[in-house]
Amino acid sequence: MADASASSAALRETIRRVRERGVGVPPVLATFLLRAHVLVGYDVMDENEEVSEELVERSVAALLATTSPSYATLSMQANVEETRVNAMREMARKISTRDSRAASMARAIARADVEDPTDDDARVDDIHDAVFRYVCVAGGRDATECDEDEREMIKRALESAFPRASTRLFFFGGNEDVAVAARLKSLKELSAVVLGICVFNRAIPELAEVETGGLRSTMADIVPQYIAKTTTIEVALRAKLASAERLTRQYGVVIAHNAVTLTPEDALMISLKDEHNNRAQYCRYLRAALDALVMGVASVEELARLQSRAVDELRSLLCGGGEYRGESLDTRAGVPISTAYPLLDSIGCAQLALANEDNALRAQMDVIAAIDKHSKPTFTKSITSDLLREASHLATRAREAQMRMAPPLLDANIGPPSMKTGPAEAAAKRAGCEIEIGGRVASEGLDLNGYDVFALVKRNGLLLPAGASSDGAVVHWMGKSFGFVNVEDARQFAAQPSAFLKRCEDVLKGSPELVHITHAAAGFGKIFASLDIPTIVNATRATSDPEYDRSDPDLMSMCGFQSCEFATQTSAHAYESNIDQNYEWNEWALRRKVLHAANLRRKTTKSAQTSLSHFRRENATQVWRPKETQVQTAVAKATAMPQKKRFTRGIRGAPDMKMNIIEFDLDLGQPHER
Repeated sequence: MADASASSAALRETIRRVRERGVGVPPVLATFLLRAHVLVGYDVMDENEEVSEELVERSVAALLATTSPSYATLSMQANVEETRVNAMREMARKISTRDSRAASMARAIARADVEDPTDDDARVDDIHDAVFRYVCVAGGRDATECDEDEREMIKRALESAFPRASTRLFFFGGNEDVAVAARLKSLKELSAVVLGICVFNRAIPELAEVETGGLRSTMADIVPQYIAKTTTIEVALRAKLASAERLTRQYGVVIAHNAVTLTPEDALMISLKDEHNNRAQYCRYLRAALDALVMGVASVEELARLQSRAVDELRSLLCGGGEYRGESLDTRAGVPISTAYPLLDSIGCAQLALANEDNALRAQMDVIAAIDKHSKPTFTKSITSDLLREASHLATRAREAQMRMAPPLLDANIGPPSMKTGPAEAAAKRAGCEIEIGGRVASEGLDLNGYDVFALVKRNGLLLPAGASSDGAVVHWMGKSFGFVNVEDARQFAAQPSAFLKRCEDVLKGSPELVHITHAAAGFGKIFASLDIPTIVNATRATSDPEYDRSDPDLMSMCGFQSCEFATQTSAHAYESNIDQNYEWNEWALRRKVLHAANLRRKTTKSAQTSLSHFRRENATQVWRPKETQVQTAVAKATAMPQKKRFTRGIRGAPDMKMNIIEFDLDLGQPHER
């Protein structure tokens, strides 16, 4: 707790000093840089048990360097990830609020008592109206937000599936727990069925004219609008991605040309490297946004296909079984409930899933807007026309001559020393490394997000994706896979993987903007866990917002967009729908209940007992004592009367067994007759 309070004090002091100099600083970015400096080795508290002045000054200096490419990269990461987490939190909050409200309304309806025949029709109408409001909320449409046409359409659909005249029958069975649980299950199904009827009426115009009395559905057609919006966004994103990738390739050409004569520690090379990494992060965000759009479109198209198939199947049933005139589904003019309800339920669940996908698209658009803010670099670019022209000319000549460009100039004092081919291969075998050589490498499934470890270590944190080269390689070591742009770099890493990874860890600590893009928090265990930006966003929100629910599992672990299966609508953790409020789990409480139920002190004897009864107990010990006579039978002298015995034979056994009843008197006689 002392360390946490000291870190909070250091963070507040850092933000105060930065703002005093007229620079706005996001709390997420300030927290990230403060933790990064602590990870490097700066102490939070000094020798006097006060906030470390060195740590605060170091963090303030990093936050004031707003024109550096490294700061621009960190600012982009903090802004985009904070927007992503907040958008997902808001979407989850709306869904949770809707589900909680629907569940509360369902419980109130399920426990209503309308079995009394003396209840007037107004009571039944109130219950039916409550069911209507519940159906609207469970279907994602609040009754107060619907216009008159839509309200009328939903009411007609509800009357078709749940007639007002059947309200009393729905509550048959009382308020027992079993009956209430059955009603809750039926209400959940009813909401999906009513939503399915509305969608079906919209999809089948000739039937909708009859069902809604000439009213067209005002429900928005989600699929065409979703496809249109995503198409427009995708075209714009692909244009921006093409421009950003072109600039990134230009940086790569200039860096490759100057790396022949300049070491990675040269000021120009450091500037070019940081600017290249900034554009690489921007491209990575654009690709992730495009992938999310493509996945969303595929999910929506699949949901639309399944929904359309269910609509066509129901339409064929209606056409074959008679006209659908808005009557109850179990009448002769319609389709049996057992056939129609599963199809309508599938249609309604698909529609609700489509609405959730549309909400996810809105959240994704917020993230894309945050990415777009960083489309233009805020720093002064070091790349010039002369540098680009000269580097491009040499690269073109090398490509036409089918020759490789000269290898970069590396500092032998940085990272593990280079080894020749023979010793390197022998060391790789001893280390247990397997080198896979083969063309262009796919970045999916590779550690460090597919970036070349050799370039990160030997070229001062340069981000080179392994898939950017046509002669890449992959090294498999201890269950991990690392990609490289060429075979020689892979061979050097395989010769001494532990040394390279240790040096890579130091490089990432010195360049914290690389932690997020390389997924170092997952690749290096708990070393970089404190620099996970989504976790920092949640921690910052929990500190600044007193209403933030820290125990909500749906809001605390959101690092990306998630989808759910449309038919089940299950979340990450399932909750029991039928919760028994009277359930007792404590063992000792159960023991007390048993003792209370078996308390013989408060029990009274109803039958006649005498001192000579067969079943008598001793009052002092509260136990049943055996009879004092020699014969332990149900016979006592002078009291045993003739007994009638009746036995039944043939109840169990073979099917052809006949039942026989045997009756006889058991008369042992009186004492004077023996």
